[in-house]
Amino acid sequence: MKDVQKFVGLDVSKDSIAVAIADSGRGEPRFHGTIQNKPEDIRKLMKKLGKPESLLVCYEAGSWVWNLSISSIYGH
Repeated sequence: MKDVQKFVGLDVSKDSIAVAIADSGRGEPRFHGTIQNKPEDIRKLMKKLGKPESLLVCYEAGSWVWNLSISSIYGH
């Protein structure tokens, strides 16, 4: 995890995703904003935040996250 530059938390609901970010070495996470729960919006956010290898992303497990995956975010 020494290469992780940002920790990203996603609170997922049917229509939206609340995003929190903590920089490596920083204490408290901060609220980044809310995006729509759409693959293109998730991809745009992740690309804006940095390279995949520099991010550690976690999300709330629930019924609306079944389609949330690295391949849908980065198009792999």
